Amino acid sequence: MNELRCHDTKDQAYRAKRQELEKLEGSPEYQYTRLWDYAEEVRKTNLGSTVILGTENENGEVRFSRLYVCFDALKQFLISGCRPIIGVDGCHLKGPYGGVLLTVVGIDHNNNIYPIAYAVVRNENGETWEWFLTVLKQDLNILRYYEYTFMFVKQKDLINAFQTVFSQVAANKHNNFKTTGFRGLAFKNALWRAARASTVGEYKMRMDEMKMLDASTYEWFNDKSPQLWSRSNFTMTLKCDIVE
Repeated sequence: MNELRCHDTKDQAYRAKRQELEKLEGSPEYQYTRLWDYAEEVRKTNLGSTVILGTENENGEVRFSRLYVCFDALKQFLISGCRPIIGVDGCHLKGPYGGVLLTVVGIDHNNNIYPIAYAVVRNENGETWEWFLTVLKQDLNILRYYEYTFMFVKQKDLINAFQTVFSQVAANKHNNFKTTGFRGLAFKNALWRAARASTVGEYKMRMDEMKMLDASTYEWFNDKSPQLWSRSNFTMTLKCDIVE
């Protein structure tokens, strides 16, 4: 830029970039008007893929509400050969309109993650999670709930949605141990020794060690079933021993 004797600020550079991108790709408003075309193109060129586009009527105008996408190749990858391990998460989107991205991922034969499906919704709450999980259940034809293991960050809306949609599924939840105040290497090691225990006897021994370290830490686990976080108590149908 100095060679061109051009002296602009970072904000000016971002504005220029945004303007050029809009010339090439169109504005965000324009992209929303093309969603129906994009959805139809996915259905046409990726046979078997699922695209659900939801709208709402606000003051006589059609407004975007939610979008669900699952490409057939990824769907078949899970159904035909991969282990029934599904991770569920969500994050807030940046941009002029915000929103929340809901995702589900799987674990392949190399223990790497791959995307299964995603959805874009206006807000993250119990209703949107329940809708997302219901569509996912139908899309993947999940009938034998007990053969699947779901891993997700513990939050009330998501837990309630799982209880509604997958009433018979044992959901494998992860609670943030550190936010409760149990910090330090000793607490961390005690937790993971109990989580990685491969037998019930070893699990009890590790929990006794944790109790000797700090009784309040031990008591914190009283209402948390070991079936949801310790390898020693996982069901025999589980095909993955990842606990992190």
